[in-house]
Amino acid sequence: LFVYVGAEQVIAGWLPTYLINTRNVSHSIGSFTLSLFFIGLTIGRLLTGLISDKVGYSRTLVLLSLGSAVFFALVFTIQAINPVVIIFILLGFFLSGIYPTVMAQAGSIFPQYSGTISGVLTAAGGIGGMLMPLGMGLVSEYAGLQVGLFVPLISTIIMFFLSVLSFNYLKKRIQG
Repeated sequence: LFVYVGAEQVIAGWLPTYLINTRNVSHSIGSFTLSLFFIGLTIGRLLTGLISDKVGYSRTLVLLSLGSAVFFALVFTIQAINPVVIIFILLGFFLSGIYPTVMAQAGSIFPQYSGTISGVLTAAGGIGGMLMPLGMGLVSEYAGLQVGLFVPLISTIIMFFLSVLSFNYLKKRIQG
């Protein structure tokens, strides 16, 4: 959850600034895009439970983290603002279910330690939410805002690889 909360906090803190400074949008469009990101996040949270009930926690995490990484990467490749706004809505959707799905999965794997695990995971998320925006700020200070946004992109890619590793580990654990 370190990388998930970190990526979400970077978006929440930097999205309007990024759009205003690198895409030359107005302050209202930058702020509106952040609102739309959170609408995508909210809709995704409402639907993730249905998805994870059908395909399982591990597959849901792989799907959501892959979508997050892909849509974050698209931010760098598409220059027109309208598609970028839609990409941030979809990014919110794909990021949405990672936190609750990780918590549910951890609780189901270690039911006897669910309180401890949820505390540790929440703390890890808090640390990511504290450090990743700082990391983006430092990178942006020295290399520019466009380069700084690679910090959360890399975190979503890490999130995807961790979800694949977790999926494979749990699959082997169930089979063996």
